[in-house]
Amino acid sequence: MIDKKGIVTIAGAGPGDPELLTLKVLKRLQDADVVLHDSLISKEILKLVPDDAETVNVGKRCGDGQDQENDRSVSMQ
Repeated sequence: MIDKKGIVTIAGAGPGDPELLTLKVLKRLQDADVVLHDSLISKEILKLVPDDAETVNVGKRCGDGQDQENDRSVSMQ
């Protein structure tokens, strides 16, 4: 068993402009090992994630129902 502690940050990307992110969110993105994001995030914000970090699109799109997201959350536990 691996005993590894880390930080989990939940943040909204707002309207998608990277200049509108808080400094704290920017720092966390730049230090991230893994970023879970939905389909609404802008390419500009994803460019802030380090090249060696894993990015996972969890799929939510504008107008999609919550059921798919809930199913994915349960399967990750």
